[in-house]
Amino acid sequence: MQNNKPKKVLIASLTRKGGGFEHYTISILKHFSLPYTIYQSKYVNIESKIPHAKTMITYTNKLTFALNSLFILPLIFIKLCFIARRYDVLYLPHFHFWNLAFILAFRLHNKPVVLTEHDGIVHLGDELPLQQTLINACIKHSTHIIFLTYYVKSLVSPKLLQNKHISIIPHGIFAFDDLHTKPKSFTHKPTLLFFGRVSKYKGIELLLQAINTLPEDSFNKLIIAGKSSYQYDTSNLKESIRKKIEIIDAFLSQQEIITLFNQAHILIMPYLEASQSGVAAVGIANAMPTICTDVGGLKEQFILANSNGGGAMINSVPSFANPMPMTLLLVFYIYQRIKCFITALATTLPFWRKA
Repeated sequence: MQNNKPKKVLIASLTRKGGGFEHYTISILKHFSLPYTIYQSKYVNIESKIPHAKTMITYTNKLTFALNSLFILPLIFIKLCFIARRYDVLYLPHFHFWNLAFILAFRLHNKPVVLTEHDGIVHLGDELPLQQTLINACIKHSTHIIFLTYYVKSLVSPKLLQNKHISIIPHGIFAFDDLHTKPKSFTHKPTLLFFGRVSKYKGIELLLQAINTLPEDSFNKLIIAGKSSYQYDTSNLKESIRKKIEIIDAFLSQQEIITLFNQAHILIMPYLEASQSGVAAVGIANAMPTICTDVGGLKEQFILANSNGGGAMINSVPSFANPMPMTLLLVFYIYQRIKCFITALATTLPFWRKA
């Protein structure tokens, strides 16, 4: 006799500071059709707190990571071995250093584990001890792997993917409440936006080099918004250009993100590498034309089936700075055409692409 009882899912999303992983998880849950229980960190950012989530002790810094991984995590694992009996599936929407404990507890009972793997390989400048080893171990011991781009799948060793159920499910858009979904207009001075955590692989130096060659009257201002993981140098910029750059070196609330995107006209993503991008997911939902390097899986986010895109792709990282003035000015001239394409991305994506 066929069992039609819906499967019970345990979800673990243990990040603390919000950001793309939490936005992704919350967006997924809005369309989740199976009964589930979700665990979050006890120390999660209040804005990212899911009302019905259960919480567990994790860590807040390097010291508590070391101590709690040694003394708390083994106790959590023992508890998970019992909890796993009550669920049919484990779903992990993103990486966390403690994910492996959840995976092993479920596999001990031969329960399936579904893992969304965002990056495959740790980004330049983001490397932490054991991180790549743990990413590989999580992939190896999961039964189902979801990639957001074909590019990321290509980064993972085929040996790790043997006997796995593999799915490619593109990153959904982040259509936040109050985020404008129709293209904005400008006269001759648009506001440019670089948004997101500033890491070395994001190419901020390329952007500064390029912006320094622009006529100062060609744009209103450049906003660089996001917490930086390292110190980048703006001292070589022309004074007239430096005055037009607004730097917001902080983690931003969702409302602050919405305000930034609603006031900007062109999103700039001069990345050295990329798997896919939560920043692009906001930009597409905001119907904002984008200039980005053609690296990693970005093209998979911006290109429609009919080959029209929502952005101007620069073919190689080394060439980003040199043609930047021409590219920016070109985007100004073809703005109406590009925003037509980006509007199509923002408004006609299949339901499942809305995360």
